[in-house]
Amino acid sequence: MRFYSKRGIVIFPVLLVALIVILLSVVIQFVDLEFVTRVLGEPDVTGSLAGVIIPLAAALLIIWLIIATYYEINDRVLRIVAGPIRYTIEIERIKSVRPSRNPLSSPALSLDRLEITYSKPTGKVESRYSWNTILISPKNKERFIDELLKVNRKIEVK
Repeated sequence: MRFYSKRGIVIFPVLLVALIVILLSVVIQFVDLEFVTRVLGEPDVTGSLAGVIIPLAAALLIIWLIIATYYEINDRVLRIVAGPIRYTIEIERIKSVRPSRNPLSSPALSLDRLEITYSKPTGKVESRYSWNTILISPKNKERFIDELLKVNRKIEVK
């Protein structure tokens, strides 16, 4: 089952503003490039190409994050996708889920988040684990938690 990320009133608008600023900077470079060509002659094309390609790559990354940030529960696995970033967590390894408004960087488009604490094997000995956390922001948090509990009843919901 797929749960899309909630789009909050802080992070989502910041991403949109960044996207607009980046795209405007590319447009302004084209306008300025014409002006520079008329006034000074032929510009350095290498520098102007980098000034277009790098911002466009950043804009595409932001679009990818906005469109493709979601969480899937399939079989016994929670798959977290945020554009090119991907995490896989075995649901049996999840210890707890609790609400959070932590602003740390995470695969979430809202500050209305869930903090998931899960164990991750460390080193070569499978019986040794470290506890990790990840922050996500599914639109329907209650249903998301219910789906996790269907797989692992031992998850502590705080």
